[in-house]
Amino acid sequence: MIEAILKSFDSLAAPNGTVTVQFRDNALYVANGSGPLEFVGLATLPAALDYIK
Repeated sequence: MIEAILKSFDSLAAPNGTVTVQFRDNALYVANGSGPLEFVGLATLPAALDYIK
């Protein structure tokens, strides 16, 4: 999964090398400025952050 994330980050990074990652519905997405969100992988929040849901 790490290799997939790195490929997404490399291909979608802004010229300064940064990416915007969004957490939605237990999934990570990379915000693509020129198109739709790019799915990166599934994730879960730690129990201490359950209030965010």
